[in-house]
Amino acid sequence: MLILLFAVVLSTSAMADHPLEFDEFEAQEQLMQYQVNLWELFNQLTYAQGELRARVLSDIEHMRKLIQDQIDVILSLDNKYHGGK
Repeated sequence: MLILLFAVVLSTSAMADHPLEFDEFEAQEQLMQYQVNLWELFNQLTYAQGELRARVLSDIEHMRKLIQDQIDVILSLDNKYHGGK
C-alpha cells in the first residue's frame, strides 16, 4: 500500500506541469531514503530471529510512520506551492 502511494506521489510530480520548489524536491528525496531504509529492514527479516526480529519489526513500524508523515509533508508542500493552479 505504501509503495503504491509512493509511486502515485512521484508519478504525479513527474507529470506535473510545474517545476518543484527546492523543499518539495528535498521532501521527495527524504521519502525515497525512507523507502530504501524500509526495504533494508524487510531484507533483515529474512535472517533476524528472537529479540533482533522484534527490533526489526519495531523499526519497520517506525519507518512506516515516518513514510506516512513524509507523504503528508509532500502533499502539504504541493498544496502550498501549487494548490491554486
